[in-house]
Amino acid sequence: MTPADAWADIEAWLRLNAPATFASLPEAASGHVLQDLQAHIGGALPAELKDALLRHDGAGEFMLPGFHRFSSADTIRREYVAWRVADERRIQQLRDKHPQNPGQYPRPLPGDHPLWHPCWIPVCHDESGNLLFVTHAEGEEAGRVGVFEHGDGASFPTGPAFDSLTRLLETTAQALRSAGFPIWGEWEPYVDDQGFLEWKEA
Repeated sequence: MTPADAWADIEAWLRLNAPATFASLPEAASGHVLQDLQAHIGGALPAELKDALLRHDGAGEFMLPGFHRFSSADTIRREYVAWRVADERRIQQLRDKHPQNPGQYPRPLPGDHPLWHPCWIPVCHDESGNLLFVTHAEGEEAGRVGVFEHGDGASFPTGPAFDSLTRLLETTAQALRSAGFPIWGEWEPYVDDQGFLEWKEA
């Protein structure tokens, strides 16, 4: 299954059950916007992320359980640049504080970074500024979905839903069909009077 396949399942459910949310789904990202995002990241976009953005450039009013929204390519670019700048500033401050050994603060490996790593690409956000990201590092973390929370930093949750962006979308589609999402607590979908999908704790 690809992100486009998983999105098709989500769209089918929304079309029948939450038409207002379905109508809010944005069009595909343009080639120009994707090229701009790729230029700022400094390498090819992960295939799953590109596939997802070619289906929808963001997600409109559609939310994942836990109230994360998929970001548009432009939002991803802004978030990525902002966190890279913040991380470089933090590392430089550490080096300035310890000028006798500036090499003590090289860039750590993925999964062992206290703030942000350049191989992390933010793909979802919530209203509190927390993020979900995918990593395009090599090795066993490649393609995984991580969680970044203000004050706590980054982590990689266990569970198959976080194995990849495709699995996160696929798990969400299954949650809509089965009316349950057992991650970050128990969540179940419901539709309000205006036809918008919401999530509530089971």
